[in-house]
Amino acid sequence: MMKPVIKTTLYELQHWNEQLKTTRITISTLDSPLAPTVSNVYQAFTQLTNQANDYATYTTD
Repeated sequence: MMKPVIKTTLYELQHWNEQLKTTRITISTLDSPLAPTVSNVYQAFTQLTNQANDYATYTTD
């Protein structure tokens, strides 16, 4: 019952992960003062994506 929700959440996290990678590169290239903040958000989403992957694997076993 939770699997469709997990797959949707995982897809959304992967989408934002790609968006944040692009954004981080752009802001870092411009040497913006926002670069550290964007980097922190990117790292948080990466951690959430990893947790979602672990949870999805755990629930399918």
